[in-house]
Amino acid sequence: MLVYIILILIVIFLLFLRVLYNMAFSHPKRKRPVAELIPNSRLYRDYKDSLKEGVTEMQTAPFEEITITSYDGLILHGRFYEKTQNAPIFLCFHGYHGVPEWDGYGAFQICKKNGYSALMVEMRAHGRNAGDITFGIKERHDVKAWVEYISARFGSDVPLILSGVSMGAASVLLATELCLGKNVKGIISDCAYSKQSVVIKSTIRDMKLPVSIFYPLVKLSALIYARFRLEKSCPLKAIESLSIPILLIHGTNDSIIPVAMCEELYAACTGAKYKALIADADHANSALTDFQTYEQAVVMFLDKVLR
Repeated sequence: MLVYIILILIVIFLLFLRVLYNMAFSHPKRKRPVAELIPNSRLYRDYKDSLKEGVTEMQTAPFEEITITSYDGLILHGRFYEKTQNAPIFLCFHGYHGVPEWDGYGAFQICKKNGYSALMVEMRAHGRNAGDITFGIKERHDVKAWVEYISARFGSDVPLILSGVSMGAASVLLATELCLGKNVKGIISDCAYSKQSVVIKSTIRDMKLPVSIFYPLVKLSALIYARFRLEKSCPLKAIESLSIPILLIHGTNDSIIPVAMCEELYAACTGAKYKALIADADHANSALTDFQTYEQAVVMFLDKVLR
C-alpha cells in the first residue's frame, strides 16, 4: 500500500513540474501571436499605427525564405531581405513570445534606410519552429548556426551585425561564448536581461508565490522536460569576456527588464562598449517610442564598427 502511495505522490509531483514547465518553457503553436494582430497592451497600444505599417512593410517587401537545422535537429525559419550584394548583414533575434515584425521594427527600418541586408530570424518555439524556450541556453547555439549559415553562403568577409531584443539579445550575448566568426563586427543588445534567474524569480514574486520553493522547482522542470540547466550561463557572465563591440540599448521605463540590468551589463563589459538609454520607453519598444534617438545611437555605433 505504501508503495502505491509513493508512486501516486511521484506522479502528482511530476505533473506539477509539467505545469511549471508549460508556464515557463513551452509555447504551443495555437497560442503564438500573429504579427498582424497587435495586442492592446501597454507596450504597443500607443504605437499601433507605426507598428502596423512596419508589419505590412516587412511582410510585403521582397524576401527569401530560409531554413536551417539546429544542432538538436529542429528546422528553424528566417526571412532574408537582401539590399545589395556584399552589404553588411543584420541578424535579428526577437524576444520571449515575440515575433520578428514587432521586435525587429527598429532594425528593419535602419537596414532599409541605410542599405543593409537583414535576416529576420524566428526563434525556437516561436513562429513555425518547434522546441522549448530556454532563455538563451539553447538559443545561443541557434545564433551560432545562423552566423555559420550566412558566413558559408556569403563569405567570411561580409560584415555581420548581431541584433537582438530582450531574450533575443540575451541569446546573442550567450552565443559569444561559443566563438563566433571574425566577420561579426558588432552586437546591438536591446533590453537584454543580465541574469535569466533574476527575471524568473521576479515573475514568481509577482505571482505572490514563495521564490525559495518555486524557483528550484522551475529549474527542475527545465531539466526534466526541456533538458537544459537554466543557470548554465548568463549574459552577465558572457559579457565579461566579450571582445566584440557592443551597443546596449534600454528604455528608462522598462517594466519587465529593469534598466538597472543594462547598467549592470555595461559595467561588467571590459571591451568596446556603448550605451543608449531611451527616455520613457517601456520593454522592447525603444524604437517605437523614440525612433530618432534609437536610430542615431545605432548609426553612430555602425559608423564605428564598420569603418
